[in-house]
Amino acid sequence: MTNVWGIVLWIIADTLDSVDGQLARMTNHKSKIGRILDGLGGNIMFLSIYLHLFVRMTVMYPDIWWLILFVFTLAGGFSHSVQSALADYYRNAYLKFVVDPKKSELEGADEVRNEWKATEFGKNPIRKILLAIYFDYTKKQERYSKNFQKLRKHVDEVYGASIPSWFADEYRKMNKPLMKWYAVLTTNTRMIVMSVAVLIDFVLLYFATEIIAINLIMILVTMHQERLSAKLLVQIEEQTK
Repeated sequence: MTNVWGIVLWIIADTLDSVDGQLARMTNHKSKIGRILDGLGGNIMFLSIYLHLFVRMTVMYPDIWWLILFVFTLAGGFSHSVQSALADYYRNAYLKFVVDPKKSELEGADEVRNEWKATEFGKNPIRKILLAIYFDYTKKQERYSKNFQKLRKHVDEVYGASIPSWFADEYRKMNKPLMKWYAVLTTNTRMIVMSVAVLIDFVLLYFATEIIAINLIMILVTMHQERLSAKLLVQIEEQTK
């Protein structure tokens, strides 16, 4: 019964976490600090969950050296972090290039770093710390999307905020099929797998799924996304000749 209550509370927490972000966007009360705090809150929640799962595994699998279980936990947490960051990044890219640039929260690491440098620690220590965390987050996103970085910067240089309709149409046609796969990389998939693993008392199932299956999806989708970004770069060059 404790497992069921834990799952119910997690669903409630995740629902509230999603609702507050959507409400902020709908009422135009979103801010960079709010976005950072939202992500930080989610990380703290998952840190608590992963620590619990680690402790639970040390009890469930006493024959396995605790350090091995800890490595599994770290690998799962790192995988989760990268998967969520990339899914968030490409969803915001879709908003920027297809829906409305004003609704997107896509930011480059250089922009965040410049803002961090311009913020004085003595005058605004909390903002300085939060921007440092956000800078690390954006670097992680960019590390796995080299071709997309070239595309993003080139689009900004050539078109600015006025995205031409032909580019929006091409980006939609190429990237919309990937949206369902980015949904797999986010919390809902993780929640289902973890809930099942906890209820059947087989926590290693969750880590195997996270580290092997979901990472494989992430790698394949990211590789495909990079190929699409390279194609779009070529199309921009042809259009601007």
